[in-house]
Amino acid sequence: MSLCVVFCTTDIPAYILNSFLRRTVEHLKREYSFCADEKAEDCVLILTSDNIASAQPSTLPMKTFQSPFLGKTVEELRDWFTLNITNKRVPTKSKSCMPYCFIVLDQRSVKDETCVFASTQGGRLQHLRSDFYVAYDNAMQCTEKQRIDEGVIGQFLRSGVVMTRERLKLALDGGLYIEGGEVKEDQDFLDALNEQQ
Repeated sequence: MSLCVVFCTTDIPAYILNSFLRRTVEHLKREYSFCADEKAEDCVLILTSDNIASAQPSTLPMKTFQSPFLGKTVEELRDWFTLNITNKRVPTKSKSCMPYCFIVLDQRSVKDETCVFASTQGGRLQHLRSDFYVAYDNAMQCTEKQRIDEGVIGQFLRSGVVMTRERLKLALDGGLYIEGGEVKEDQDFLDALNEQQ
């Protein structure tokens, strides 16, 4: 698996960094049988330095660090990412980084454990908010199968609805869920998901 680059635009406490890593791996192991042996260092590179050549894949437990990207906008991160990752394709410790996807941990990440998933495919920056469980999964999908504006990810992108693992499952199941042994439909969710922002 390729590493997904993660930027921190504010001081992120160690417990949030570790929660992000644990939830990423937990989701992969639960959803994909081929990921049964995955570890955080197999899929995530939280940038603790702006020197990509010396960057190390992220391992649990992480410690708090001073991010070199404090206060940066998603657009500024895209520019740095394009110059240093997309255009150079620098491997780190024999693993390469995904060239068109990155994740941002920001102030909101500390409050609600969501992050920004961004794609630069086709030279166009597009991003959506997702929980820690599905952010790396989005990166995998956009690297291997589809663009960010296609399929279910595209529905979340266009609607502005935060993509959580529960909402992802609901979207994949066409808004259907089981409650009390009965199949029900969450029409409000489907309406929100299909709204254009």
